[in-house]
This record gives sequence, structure tokens and C-alpha cells, in this order.
Amino acid sequence: MRPKIGYFCPYLPKEIVYALGFLPVRLLPRGEQEAEATAFLPRNFCSLVKAILADFIGGDDHGLEGVIFLDACDGYRRLHDVWREFVPVEVLDFVALPRLETPLAQERYHQALRLLVRRLEERFERELTAEALGQAVMIYNHQRRLLRTLHERERHGALPAGVDYGELMVQVYSRDPELMNRRLEAILEEDGANGAGGPRLMLVGSIRVKPELRRTIEELGGRVVAEDSCLDLRELVDEVNPEGSVDDILRDLAARYLSIPPCPRMRDLRGRLAHLLRADGHLDGVVCCYYKFCDLFLAEFPLIREELRKRGLPVLLLEDEGQPKLSGQALTRIEAFLEMLRQ
Repeated sequence: MRPKIGYFCPYLPKEIVYALGFLPVRLLPRGEQEAEATAFLPRNFCSLVKAILADFIGGDDHGLEGVIFLDACDGYRRLHDVWREFVPVEVLDFVALPRLETPLAQERYHQALRLLVRRLEERFERELTAEALGQAVMIYNHQRRLLRTLHERERHGALPAGVDYGELMVQVYSRDPELMNRRLEAILEEDGANGAGGPRLMLVGSIRVKPELRRTIEELGGRVVAEDSCLDLRELVDEVNPEGSVDDILRDLAARYLSIPPCPRMRDLRGRLAHLLRADGHLDGVVCCYYKFCDLFLAEFPLIREELRKRGLPVLLLEDEGQPKLSGQALTRIEAFLEMLRQ
């Protein structure tokens, strides 16, 4: 079994970690937000960051060899500061992440990835080879092809019965990609269920949308046909070239990862709207579920809501406080929203 390295942001090329013999694990909130996290970060601070910190502040390393931070937002910068002082899991690097997709930004990110590789090689006394990196690229390229097929079947309500899509996506980002590829292949070989009726919804979140929210909507007669989050469609679109030297592949990784469908921190509202509206003709409404005090997403919301409403798409905003369960208030609002869409 490969030792695990945790990471926080989808802009980190997982291929680098896997090629060095580690398993990249996306760190997600596990349980209820504990009071200990508030002792280190303000009460009105991003609830996602506080929920992740609460999982580690008690001393549990969750089997990680270390973590890699990206300079993604102010919330993660502050988490990095607290983590270095109070969490017993080593910070392996804090990677500079550009906010643009220009050739200059791609080269800057390429150099940041070269520095990351050098630090990982020195820390673990391992060498990254072109053969290992190319093999990792091919494994993840194959996984993305499988996920695109899975997304398309989900959009048409044609997933096999018993497949919990939300939990499956969590597993994709926390388990060995070769094992998950075999599981995805097996799922796609099964016959799909008939597409359910009911209002067709897109879920929009930051790091992820709670699997419970998806299940609740479907239990109430709605149908989730798309999810925009760091665990779902906000992922690498173009395949990475597995050929060439280590530096050649790193350069392509930098370019490809900067081209993924943007989140608000990339400051590309036009590209963000185009990405969100790709499924417009298949939608009856949109549910935005953002972590409380997540400034980037909440600042973007009025603009997104206005554009969606121009297209006749009702929008529901839910704020996630880092709790594992939906609140009674959220449940009531979801029920009312679905009832409105049925009228």
C-alpha cells in the first residue's frame, strides 16, 4: 500500500505525487466542526477551512506522510499558518498558483512544479523519472475519460441502481487510481437505471457538495443532472501528454491544470459562466451550496444568480457551516424549492 500525501486544491497535479510512489488524497471535512478550530481561527472564518482543521487539531494524522498546500485563497493561507504550528502532519510545500492562464502564468506554474518535485525528491530521497511520470499521466488520463462517460450517464439518469454518485466521487479522490479505474469500468459495464422524473437540478459548490444533499433532493423527487465542484466537473478537461522528459511533462501539466474550468479564485467570470451554463438546456433550477464565510464563492453568487435568472433558471442558496448533516431549515427550503419548480 502506498503511503499517503494529502492535498487541498484541484490545481495540484496528482500525477507528480503518484509517480513518486505516494497516493494523493484529497482532504475533505470528515465530521462536525469542533470548538477547538474556533480557538485558532476567527468565528466568522471560512467554515470549510475550520472543518478541515478540526479533523487534525486533536493530533490525529490520519495516516498521512505530509500535506501539500497551494496558494489558492486567503482561507488556505491562514490554514497553512496554523497547520505549521499546531498540526502534527508535515507541510511538504506551499506551491505558488497563478490566477491566469497566459503563457507567462503557465511558465511560472511550471517552475513552481519543478520546485515542488525537487523538494519532494530531497525530502523522501526518491527520484522522479520520465517513465514513472508518464505512466501516472496515462492512469489519470484514463480515469478522466471514464469520469466523463460517468458524468454523461448521470446527466441522463442512467447510472446503475445502487450507485451513490456523491460517495463514489469522494472515493475517486481518496483511493488508488488504478483500483478506482477498474471499479469505474465495472460500473459503466452495468445496465443503467431508467432516468427518474422530477425537476432537473445542477448543484454548485466549492470543494464539494454534501452527498446527503444529493440524496435528499432525489428522495424528495428531484433529479440531479450535474454538479459543479472541485470533486466533479471542475476538473481537467484536456489530456496530458505522457511523452517526453520529466520537464516536458511538467510543462504540459502546468498548462493543462491552469486550463481546468475555473473556480472564482481564478477571476475569470466569463469562463466561469460559460462552464456553469453548459447544461442550461437540461436544467430546471440550480442549487448553490457554499461554505459559510467562503468569500470567493459568496462574492460571486449575486452575479451568477443574475445570469442564471436571465435564462429563466431559479436559484436556491444554501450555506454550509461544516456540519455533516443538513439542518432542518435547509431541508425545508429544499422542499419548498422543489415544490416551486413543479408548479
